[in-house]
Amino acid sequence: MSSVGRALAISVGCLGCTDDRVRSSPGSPVAVCARADAEKLGVPFVQICPADLPAGMITSPMWIAKTPIGCMGGKHETVPCPVVTPLARAAEGEPVDARAIAPAIVQMVDSNVAHRTCMLRFGGRLPTSSELALARDALGLVAVIVSEPATGSRVRFQALAEWTTTQPCTEPSRLGACKATATSGVMASQVPWRDLRACRATPAPTTGASIVGVGDDCPRGAEIPCLLGAPTPRGPSIRSAFVIDCSGDRTGELAHPTQLEHERAAFRCVLPEAALTGTIKR
Repeated sequence: MSSVGRALAISVGCLGCTDDRVRSSPGSPVAVCARADAEKLGVPFVQICPADLPAGMITSPMWIAKTPIGCMGGKHETVPCPVVTPLARAAEGEPVDARAIAPAIVQMVDSNVAHRTCMLRFGGRLPTSSELALARDALGLVAVIVSEPATGSRVRFQALAEWTTTQPCTEPSRLGACKATATSGVMASQVPWRDLRACRATPAPTTGASIVGVGDDCPRGAEIPCLLGAPTPRGPSIRSAFVIDCSGDRTGELAHPTQLEHERAAFRCVLPEAALTGTIKR
């Protein structure tokens, strides 16, 4: 394994983060939205507050899964389940958790299965395209496929395609009620199964590294680790960085057929707070 495969730094931008945690909406009293985490059926969820984003982008808190929904035991033979590196940074002003973020095995399913899973298993729905974009802006929530071809000189970082809807879907069980579209990124039939890496992400300083973007490559054997970053409204110097440890073996055992009957993408769910009753940890 090359030095790049063992340690790569990933950086994502912080869009409009602020320490203010107070929100208000027209005609209602001022309420406090505190950052909170929850777990339901083994899936971590995070609450995004209006103050996490530039003013006016959202007016009420939103609960969204930190990572795409994972594969359960027994599904690997029938559902494509690639390994990804999920990213989630702390909000500005909050302490950075130095623990590594473990790689995740995620489901890639057709849109109907994604709709039903969010509704029946979690009591929620798929995110809208704007909600997923807001989650990425506020906390850098993105699942990255890391691939390192056995023959080649570069390591590639690609975003995983995820299902979203145009409007909030409240009737996913009614055929044709909610059309889902996939975000730009890698679909199941495009996953480079034999070249995948199971990588861990650990927060680290952003200095002393070259910068690449999602969808770009990093040279193998580079003396300076690569940063995967994006500019922010406050300027490109505001970043959260991650060292990516890919010291494990290739994950070729997760290979799946590339000819699939339907388009398949990953997905995460958005939940109402009522669906998390008794599970919220503040």
